[in-house]
Amino acid sequence: MNADDRPTATSNPADTPHPAGSIRRIVLDFLEIEEDELTKTGRFREEYNASSLTLIEIQAELEREFRIVLENEQARRMVDLATTCDVVGEALAGAGTGALGQAAGRGQRASA
Repeated sequence: MNADDRPTATSNPADTPHPAGSIRRIVLDFLEIEEDELTKTGRFREEYNASSLTLIEIQAELEREFRIVLENEQARRMVDLATTCDVVGEALAGAGTGALGQAAGRGQRASA
């Protein structure tokens, strides 16, 4: 994937109607797999053969898209789509913005 193929950031992450959909799109783009191949619990490394570099690129794109900073411990937890949505939700809740962050702040799991 080159820079021209990467998703563009929304003007305001809080305006994104379904952040889990944006997370899913980012993961799909970087894993270079088809929509129907990605499951909530499919492990990025084991099932989709993601390299360490790919995982770092996913993290960087999520940080850019949602204007958040993910700590190393949070990034290590992002092993599948479900936990990635949870981690981003926690980061958004910590920043006090976004629908996904609000759901995570209420103890609800974000759907992907």
